[in-house]
Amino acid sequence: MKRLIPLFLLVGLTCLPADLLAQPAPGRAFERLEARKDKLIQELNLSQQQQQQIETIRQQRRGEIESLKQRMQQLRQEMDQLLSTNAPESSIRAKFTEIQAVKQKMAEVRFEQMLATREVLTPEQRVKFRELASQRQNRRRPGGGLAQ
Repeated sequence: MKRLIPLFLLVGLTCLPADLLAQPAPGRAFERLEARKDKLIQELNLSQQQQQQIETIRQQRRGEIESLKQRMQQLRQEMDQLLSTNAPESSIRAKFTEIQAVKQKMAEVRFEQMLATREVLTPEQRVKFRELASQRQNRRRPGGGLAQ
């Protein structure tokens, strides 16, 4: 699982909504995201062809991911509604099961996207990406260790 984490980070960049990448959004979050993306492209020394391939992979799954995100938002609103009323426990459990199924599907789509993206990278780029992801992970966790 530890080996998959860095690839999930790369997939995270490819999972961004196209609107976010295509149109500058106000705020610093977009600027930081763009800076990280540019830095990753530079540090991995991705060719123009690789960048295009990764963008194509992202675009191929964009619709499905967006649809799942919208479905998840709808299900969470429905769950909030159930929790704020006198809904039977069975209804709440059924909604929870629906939410879990959508989460699982999202994970599967992202995993497939990660595998496709991984195929674009050279063996050297995969190693370098793993190093970069480990460094980033260590900076995010106090003491540089794994979260417990």
